[in-house]
Amino acid sequence: MRRPTPPGADAPTGCYGSWVAWIVRVATPQRMRVYTGLMAAPMLCGLAWNYARGSGLLDGSGNVIGGDFLAFYTGARLFLAGRLAESYQAGDRFDFPAQVAFQQELLAPQRPTGVDAFVNPPHAVLFYLPFAGSSYAVGLALWWTAGLAALALSIGLLRRELPALRAVPAWRLFAACWLFLPTWAWFGYGQATALILLVCTGFFVLLRRGRDGWAGACLSCLAFKPQLAVASALLLLARGRWRALAAGAGGAAAWLAVGYALAPDAARAYLALVPRLGAMLRVQGYDTSGVQSFFGFAALLLDASSARAADLLGAALVLGALGWLAWRWWRTPWRPGTSRWDRMIAATFAIGWLASPQLYLYDLMLLLLPFAIVWSHSPPGAPLGGGPVLAWTAVVWLLAFLGTPLARVQLYLSSAISVGPFAVQLAT
Repeated sequence: MRRPTPPGADAPTGCYGSWVAWIVRVATPQRMRVYTGLMAAPMLCGLAWNYARGSGLLDGSGNVIGGDFLAFYTGARLFLAGRLAESYQAGDRFDFPAQVAFQQELLAPQRPTGVDAFVNPPHAVLFYLPFAGSSYAVGLALWWTAGLAALALSIGLLRRELPALRAVPAWRLFAACWLFLPTWAWFGYGQATALILLVCTGFFVLLRRGRDGWAGACLSCLAFKPQLAVASALLLLARGRWRALAAGAGGAAAWLAVGYALAPDAARAYLALVPRLGAMLRVQGYDTSGVQSFFGFAALLLDASSARAADLLGAALVLGALGWLAWRWWRTPWRPGTSRWDRMIAATFAIGWLASPQLYLYDLMLLLLPFAIVWSHSPPGAPLGGGPVLAWTAVVWLLAFLGTPLARVQLYLSSAISVGPFAVQLAT
């Protein structure tokens, strides 16, 4: 008969235990109330100052406000004009001339540099059409409103599903999301991250409740960014959740079919573009230091010496991570709602997103979901349950702030001493 584990027997020891204990001593409830204000104030002031210094639709840095939404808006408007296929003509240096012409006309007399290119598949315009019926400013306001509503709905779903979260008022959970820099990045860039967060939250809740078919159908809503669904599909495959897989495959096929039916020429043009998208990540001037994925880690480390070696390392990291997840799920009992099951699905989300080639600062907002799942199983009485959860939360929070700047410093220094450029992407 197995003896119960004595209290504290699984606590971290040695140097690791000392580090965790130091974090716990520093992050007292009283200090955390002060830290939260110090966290939020500079982010809010920085965003407001950047917008206040701008002119028209450009911010103080000369970038289009909600620049990534500009890409979505461009795709939807060109679809309405019957020019979506033309928009996928990238040119020799990925300058996308049709999209550049549209954006310059839209933003005239202001002249932004470069292009915020729409490179989503044709069926993705179905997500963006409701926001493209009016001016860019109105569309962006509606887009932000939809994103804020999606974030609030995600919190509501998690509070209903995870009892520990019900002890915290919904407004405090919503406010806490804004202590994480990627949340501000999502809002500032006008990205779709909050909607993706809602899809992943819905998938988690439905799967946890045993509603496999609906969970798979929910996951298929990531058809516009399928790389973010790979790890979730892998766990369904590893555990033989065939109903969820069938519903997910059927939903994805429906999205593709509708997209092809609406714009068959655009679908063919996009298929011709897909093999070149990998090279787009390495075009001169592309800011690889902002990529937080396994690909970004490998490219920053090895691209200067050998792009092939970087590709091999990136592929090895992706395959190794996905293989580890499949092995762990094969050994994990299917008992939704247990601590072990919840923690495994949290790990699946986090590691699976790292396997996506394009993972930027704003995408790290998705980590709010696995964080909430893990925190819900932490012991009460201390910030975030104290212990390793608190310590590693502090690390992730800091690296979200410092990962990209540290990578850029490493690139500069390694180039200055003629051994680079290379960098270790610590955020990965």
